[in-house]
Amino acid sequence: MKIVFVNSCKSWGGGEKWHFEMASALNHKGFEVSAIGSPSSIFSDKITHEKILLKKLKVRGLSFLNPIKLFKLSRYFKKLAPDAIIINLSADLKLAGFAAKIAGVKSIIYRRGSAIPIKNKPLNRFIFKNIVTNVLANSLETKNTVLANNKTLFPEELIHVIYNGVHLSDFTEIFTKEEKDPIVLGNLARLSYQKGQKYLINLAEKLKQENFNFKLLIGGEGELEEELKKMVVEKQLSEYVEFVGFVSDAKAFLEQLDIFVFPSIWEGFGFSIIEAKLCKKPVVAFKISSNPEVIVESKDGFLVAPFDEDAFFEKTKELIENKQLRKQMGEKGRADALNRFSHEKCVAEVEKYLLSLTNCAE
Repeated sequence: MKIVFVNSCKSWGGGEKWHFEMASALNHKGFEVSAIGSPSSIFSDKITHEKILLKKLKVRGLSFLNPIKLFKLSRYFKKLAPDAIIINLSADLKLAGFAAKIAGVKSIIYRRGSAIPIKNKPLNRFIFKNIVTNVLANSLETKNTVLANNKTLFPEELIHVIYNGVHLSDFTEIFTKEEKDPIVLGNLARLSYQKGQKYLINLAEKLKQENFNFKLLIGGEGELEEELKKMVVEKQLSEYVEFVGFVSDAKAFLEQLDIFVFPSIWEGFGFSIIEAKLCKKPVVAFKISSNPEVIVESKDGFLVAPFDEDAFFEKTKELIENKQLRKQMGEKGRADALNRFSHEKCVAEVEKYLLSLTNCAE
């Protein structure tokens, strides 16, 4: 079976990680895998390193209106003759989706990884009626948001959910943090509005006011870095809050923590929550998007009302003050993550899904 992964995003995030890891896994399983990526991106670099056929292509929001680019890409697809293409971004969907349709590709799959409702615009209605043949979502919440603004946008039965997976081999030996002050809280995410790090700084302020001995580690980079650092200085929290920058080793970062705090405003799938659970860290998060699908309430973490900072503080405080509860939740979280969210399980489900599409096409 021939599969093309299309991901022109220049930055590296959950979507790019999924596309790369799935392309690599299917390639090793004997699928004929190729990819389309930005000329300068981590995704393209990693694909090249895996010796997977890569076509470099600049894609912008209106690239689909460029007839030359559209013609060249459709001719490329005709030459490759893939059974399916899996598309990541909206801009990719417009350009590569149209080109694949012209080329006669039977399965044009939009892999949706963000729990943001699709806008009910004429162009989207046209694309989902005439171009997209299947949607692959990373959570039930993401699936629901596809049709949130228009129940007839796309057949619900053609929206399939497969959770993200984590390489369990990376988490076989977990370093047990020595229990001593200060309590270490941590978050690992892109520094952006979506990820809600401002709530963490407000949490740190409340903990300081209550005279807790703690440290808050914030991992990641992003457009809000300077704004968040300024907020820390203004609230006189520099002694308590540390920005550690880009984290290349998630496991090593998470092993330092006692509690994982995750105040995202929305999530397609909280990948870092799974990694935290594998490291036996209890989680405090807002009850939004796919978080209830990942966190087992009061078993391996706490889900609080969306954006209720007092509730977020109280549950964090409860974990800080109860060492035994932290340990119990950590153990249960790891067991749940091992059972439900392995990379191998994800790959097997995607493989089965793709083969079923081929059988249907036949």
